[in-house]
Amino acid sequence: MSTINMIKAEERFQGSPAFWLKPAHIFNFAGHHRPGRSGFGDLLVVNDDWVKGKNGFGAHPHHDMEIVTWMLEGKLDHEDNQGNKGTIVYGEAQQMSAGSGVLHSEFNHEPEDAHLLQMWVLPDVIRAEPRYQQVNVEDKIKNNLALIASGEHDAPIHLHNNKASFYAGVFDEDKTESLPGSEKLYIYVAEGSATVESNEGVTGDSFLIEDSENLNIEIKAGSHIVIWAIDSHAREASNFAY
Repeated sequence: MSTINMIKAEERFQGSPAFWLKPAHIFNFAGHHRPGRSGFGDLLVVNDDWVKGKNGFGAHPHHDMEIVTWMLEGKLDHEDNQGNKGTIVYGEAQQMSAGSGVLHSEFNHEPEDAHLLQMWVLPDVIRAEPRYQQVNVEDKIKNNLALIASGEHDAPIHLHNNKASFYAGVFDEDKTESLPGSEKLYIYVAEGSATVESNEGVTGDSFLIEDSENLNIEIKAGSHIVIWAIDSHAREASNFAY
């Protein structure tokens, strides 16, 4: 039987604001900690960030993490020490397998602010060769919960986690969609509103669902929804504590 918990928008951690960054952390991150908020299964981080124009994150390291960036508004430039460069815009997903170690920067060179989600998933392949992927999926996500990245299913982006799948959809009409069946299902209402089993979420709210078999989501017009289907096998294998 499904269990549904929620993290409301006002319960997000408001990250230490810099003049150029307005972050909201759903899970424990950057010195913010609350019992029970150390991610959800192998999904460790969901950050909802606004990056001011002409500003960004300087070069910083990562390793052994699957990092997916999903643009909600504006543009963000990526550059890393593996020789990868790319500009992510709305309708595009970027994924970086940090693997054995990557140094990268993310910068908004535009005058307008950029709005993005950055999400981190534990890999089940350790010290993998670093990898960068970027795809445009704008045609797939209109009025549809589209599979964007996965290590379990065939998807535009491949993840080093064989039980993780990322879905997204943007809706200009009311729609009811079947949810992926998974041991754990995380839903973020990036914009608009959606209801699962009489539980309503609005912009900035998260659903944390245990056992999502045979569940539907009712999505209102004007909504942008992202979903992770996940379990805990990589966390359990690594005894990871965050």
